[in-house]
Amino acid sequence: MSDPEKRRLYDSQEEFDESLPDASTVTAENFYVVFGDVFARNAKWSQNPRVPDIGNASTSYEEVIDFYEFWRSFRTWREFPGDDEYDPEQAETREEKRWMVRQNQKAREKWKKEERARLNNLVGTILFLATECMHK
Repeated sequence: MSDPEKRRLYDSQEEFDESLPDASTVTAENFYVVFGDVFARNAKWSQNPRVPDIGNASTSYEEVIDFYEFWRSFRTWREFPGDDEYDPEQAETREEKRWMVRQNQKAREKWKKEERARLNNLVGTILFLATECMHK
C-alpha cells in the first residue's frame, strides 16, 4: 500500500500479544529476558524508531532512567480501526458521514487511552518487580 494512512490502519489490525508474564515466574535471573520480550513486542508501535533496550543487570543508571522515561511517555502510531462502530461509506448524507467519522474517532481515542493505561501498567509492573528481584 502506497498510502501511509491506509498502511498504518492495515498494520494496526494485525494480531498482537498484549499479555504480561505471570509475576510469580519472574526471577532476578530471567527478569531481563522475560520483560525484554514484552517491551520488544510493544516497541513495534512506537512513533520514535529509537526505542531503548531493557538492558541487563550491568546497565548504567542513566540508561535505566532513559528506558523508563521513554516508556512513560511512549507515543504509539497504532490505530484501532477494527473497532469502528460506523462505516462512513454507508452514510446517506455528508453530515451523517461527518458524524460517523467523529463517533469512530471518539471510540479510537478511548482505545488509545486504554492502550496508554496498559503501557503504564506494564511500566509500573516492571518497576515493582525490578525492586522485588533486587531485594531477594
